[in-house]
Amino acid sequence: MTADPKEQDPSYWGLSIRQLQALHDDIKNDMASYCQEHSLLSDFTHMCHAGKDCRHRHEKIKYTPQSRESPEEANKATPIAGNMHIVVQKYIKPQTEPHRCSYAAMKNRGQLKKAKNFISHSWGERFGDFVASIGKKLDEDEVAWICSCALAQNEDITAQLGDRLEDSPFAKALAKADTVWLMVDAKDGALYLSNAGLDKLRARLTESLGGAV
Repeated sequence: MTADPKEQDPSYWGLSIRQLQALHDDIKNDMASYCQEHSLLSDFTHMCHAGKDCRHRHEKIKYTPQSRESPEEANKATPIAGNMHIVVQKYIKPQTEPHRCSYAAMKNRGQLKKAKNFISHSWGERFGDFVASIGKKLDEDEVAWICSCALAQNEDITAQLGDRLEDSPFAKALAKADTVWLMVDAKDGALYLSNAGLDKLRARLTESLGGAV
């Protein structure tokens, strides 16, 4: 069977806003509960308050029962935010592992979506705030390139990025995007680059890459 050439074109690794919102709706309650019942240690290990009675699957997350930590270390633990780090480790990686592909490829297998919107954001932002902010700017049927959903999170990310910036999925998807959205925070929402601003960004990227983009 002939492979779909779109599978090799990063600009087709998009996810619709409707699909992004559906992901949030599917996981939001479980993620809120998980964050309430776990804390973050200094080495980024998740400390489980319930120990062996924990009702959550820790999936790809490094964790330890609170009973194994000293009172001093346990007291230093900080709250866990339901951000993209949690989404990827606890939900995207387990769901996509059997398919050995990205979340977008899994959801759109056979009907890959061209991303006209390139989204840049912080993984530290709460996932619910991120989804709400972009949902105010884009219609549900619009398609966006979001790295956590576009790249295969169970595979070697460094290998996917390649040795040259101009060959990376980021550069290729950006080159074919109509609009770049720079996510700020829940208060300020999203900023966008107009076509003129995008052209300037591409020109600067092209110059820095020696005319490759």
